[in-house]
Amino acid sequence: MRCELKSVTIYSKCDVEPYVNFSLDFASNVELSLVKLANVGRCDHTYAYHMAQISLDGQVKADEVVLFLKDTRDVHQPGYRRDLSEVVQISRGPARFCCGLVPAAEHGFKFANISIWHSTKQLSKFKIHRYTRGAYRDSNQNAPVDFRFPYGNFQAWSENLGVHLRRRKVTPVCYGGTFATVGQQIYTRGTAFWLGIVHSLERGNSIEEGHFMERVWAHTLLHRTDQLSDEVILRHAQHTITRDYRGLQGTLYGCRQAN
Repeated sequence: MRCELKSVTIYSKCDVEPYVNFSLDFASNVELSLVKLANVGRCDHTYAYHMAQISLDGQVKADEVVLFLKDTRDVHQPGYRRDLSEVVQISRGPARFCCGLVPAAEHGFKFANISIWHSTKQLSKFKIHRYTRGAYRDSNQNAPVDFRFPYGNFQAWSENLGVHLRRRKVTPVCYGGTFATVGQQIYTRGTAFWLGIVHSLERGNSIEEGHFMERVWAHTLLHRTDQLSDEVILRHAQHTITRDYRGLQGTLYGCRQAN
C-alpha cells in the first residue's frame, strides 16, 4: 500500500532554535514545521502536545498516519526495532496503532517469549523510587524537583487523567518512544484529554509521570478488536512478570502464537 509523506514537525526542547540537517528536496510539497518547547516532560510531553494540536486544528484526516519518533532510538527494554515503513503499514490496519519495538528476549534474559501485553493488575503497581538522571523544572530555571509523582501512584495518576486501565485485565504497552497511529484514534480521545496529559508532564524534565505515560500510549491509541480481547490474549500467555525486572513489571511471557 502506497504511503505519501505529507508533513514533518521537528520539536526542540534543548533551549536552541530547531533546525533541519537533512534535505526534503525529494518531496518539495512536504510541509515542514519547526517548534521550540520548554524542556519538560521529555518525548511524552512532546507527543501529547502534538496530539493536542492535531485535535485542535483538525489538519490530519481520520485515516492518515502520524508517526512519532524520538531523537534517539536507544531502548532499555529488550526487543528489536521494526522498519518504519512496517510501523506505518501496520498502523493502517484494524488495530490503528503500531509500536516500533517488538519485544524479544535477548541472550541471558530471565523470561522467554515476552509480549507487549501486560497484566493490568501488576502493571498498575509500577513505580520508580529513584532515577539516575536529574529532574529539573525546565532548562532556564534549573530548579530541582522530586522525581517521584507527589500525588499517589501510577493508578491514581492514570485514573485522574481518564486512563481507566482497570476496565481491562490486560493492557498493551509500547516501550521505546516510537509508534504510529491514525488521526481517528487521536480525535477519539479529544483535545481536553491530550491537554490534561500535557499539563501532567510539565512538572519537570525527568519525572516519574513520563514513565507512567510511556506505559499507557498503546492503551490510549490501540483499537481493541475481538482478536485482541482479554480472553484471547490470556489464552496464549502462560506467566506474568510480577515484580519489576528491567522496567517490565506486569509483562506476559511464555506466550504462544495464536493459530
